[in-house]
Amino acid sequence: MPRVSVSRLLVPVAVLFLLAGCADDPDPNALAAAKCHVPLGESLNVSPDQFVRKSDVEVRDLGGGRREVTGFVLATPDGRPRSFVCVVTPDASDKLRGLRVERLEVQ
Repeated sequence: MPRVSVSRLLVPVAVLFLLAGCADDPDPNALAAAKCHVPLGESLNVSPDQFVRKSDVEVRDLGGGRREVTGFVLATPDGRPRSFVCVVTPDASDKLRGLRVERLEVQ
């Protein structure tokens, strides 16, 4: 049985860890839309186990890491579709997405 040196094993493992660390960063627009999801449901009095269906969601970069998320909520407790605007801003204290909701308007 041939002997394999430790260095020959470590190099591929190191390359694998290096490549794993180079994965693409999450899409900032998707993060902004996700950050608005729970507060939007809360403002509509939707229980946490209900799904908030949204349509025509658009995200606009406002600069400085701020993003404006707009769209329509299709299923609301009162049955009326509603439009919404949600602005998020960077927040280092948010460990999950690094954002906080600065403004939320539901019409």
